[in-house]
Amino acid sequence: METKKKKKVMERLCSKLGYANCRVVERTGKQGGGLVFFWRDTMVVKVIDATSGFIDVMVLIDGKQVRLTGFYGSPETGERHHSWEALRRLSQLYPHVAWFVFGDFNEIRQLEEKSGGRLRPFLQMDSFNQAINDCFLQEMEFTGPMLSRPRF
Repeated sequence: METKKKKKVMERLCSKLGYANCRVVERTGKQGGGLVFFWRDTMVVKVIDATSGFIDVMVLIDGKQVRLTGFYGSPETGERHHSWEALRRLSQLYPHVAWFVFGDFNEIRQLEEKSGGRLRPFLQMDSFNQAINDCFLQEMEFTGPMLSRPRF
């Protein structure tokens, strides 16, 4: 989950919500968020790696390993190629384990995902789509509003 809160605040929230464990990566700079991943004692979780761009964990579910990566794409358009390279590197690890990537990529795959504002350059979206394809990722269906929050 993306957060702009300090590590100590998120650790207190973790406890208050009843989670026994959390991994926090504080945000860097004024733009962009930090990351946090909460889990309960009843879960077997191993943190593989954590950076300002992702928290990568291995979870044991019903006796099977599943990999979860909370991802945060660079908020700076000119730096996003570093995010896509990190995603490609992550995709090479543990190739025989189910992998779910979620979070805020700070990019869209097609113009229909955008509402208002300036149009995105095709090459910008194409770069993201190429990274998704290179990693053999597939979007999961969802229900609910397309945008994360309404703009009033």
